[in-house]
Amino acid sequence: MRWKRVVWAGWLAPALGGCHTPGAPGVPELPSGGLVAHTQAAIEHRIRADAREAWKAVRAEYPRRCFTAEFHDGFLDGYADHLDRGGDGTPPPTPPLRYTRHARYFTPEGHVLLKDYFLGFKYGADVAVATGQRQFLTVPVLVPDGGSAALADVVTPAAPPTPPSDRAAPLPQPLPPPNAVPKSDQPAAPPGPSLSKFPESVAPAALPVSLPVPRLPEPPAAVPTLPAHVPTPPVTDDLPLFRPDHDAPMPMPVVHPDPTR
Repeated sequence: MRWKRVVWAGWLAPALGGCHTPGAPGVPELPSGGLVAHTQAAIEHRIRADAREAWKAVRAEYPRRCFTAEFHDGFLDGYADHLDRGGDGTPPPTPPLRYTRHARYFTPEGHVLLKDYFLGFKYGADVAVATGQRQFLTVPVLVPDGGSAALADVVTPAAPPTPPSDRAAPLPQPLPPPNAVPKSDQPAAPPGPSLSKFPESVAPAALPVSLPVPRLPEPPAAVPTLPAHVPTPPVTDDLPLFRPDHDAPMPMPVVHPDPTR
């Protein structure tokens, strides 16, 4: 039995060996590439949150435009596609699987809703371009002036030799002592009051940086406008406001509560 233990020890030694430095106690160790994946997931989560905030801004800017739920989903996907992958607003060739799995989209009304998704995708990318946030999600690369041509070795021509002279070289002037202050005949001025608005012991706080608010592009012309008799819905309403055929809804009767109840 002892020789079996020796064989097992020989097999397990390479697997258990190697250089391994344990991390700090209480901190979970990430596998290879785990930190990159965690950072990418955090960026994608922030982009989706920014897309939802941009959608609220669109609803606040155009409260009487009739957006459907499919347009809303396409807007979020197009906005995130531009910021995350640099998309130019070209919709995908096929709708997402969440649409093709339902039979309700394989009808004339369903095809109209799918077109709304593609319209929202393109419009979401346009809004993302207007924000200018894509430049902050890329790694800046320093390129010298002139492109790759500036990286080539530049040969500096040698200076012509100086002809000899019969005159003796001038003696070097002695250097002044370090931290020497030149003398002045005028008396020193008395210290005046401080012109700073802040005490000397208190440093002024940094001023907040105000970024320009971009102008939102207008929604596509295919998105209809609510009729005059339909009240303006709240901004937080993400439900479809029109039926798939984009017909104007019938006016709803106003029901007043009974004060006797």
